[in-house]
Amino acid sequence: MTGTSSRYGQKSEQLDDTGMRHGAIALALLVASALVLPACDQGTDIRIENATEIELNIFYDISPGARVASTLAPFESKEFTVIRDVWKGYLIAKDKSGSVVFQRQITWQELKKLAEIVIRRE
Repeated sequence: MTGTSSRYGQKSEQLDDTGMRHGAIALALLVASALVLPACDQGTDIRIENATEIELNIFYDISPGARVASTLAPFESKEFTVIRDVWKGYLIAKDKSGSVVFQRQITWQELKKLAEIVIRRE
């Protein structure tokens, strides 16, 4: 506690709680980060190379109606950051007509170890 004078000349007592507030904020941030960080994976970087003469649509999911993750022009390669929540365990490349050119089942742990995937006609 610290003593202060009011504008009327009376002395009052106040708690000096600045340190306590800062400590409470730091504790709240620590608890929040402990809850949030394990829930989100930072993802993994991978280079995908299209070693074919045709344009390819890249998918991470084999289910019907899956979204195109990216398109690669002939002989193009791109860097991707794949987030675990998006990864469905497959890398699929289809031509413009929808025919599968390349398909591999890849676990998340395997994907994190890979630096590059080269897509060739199967």
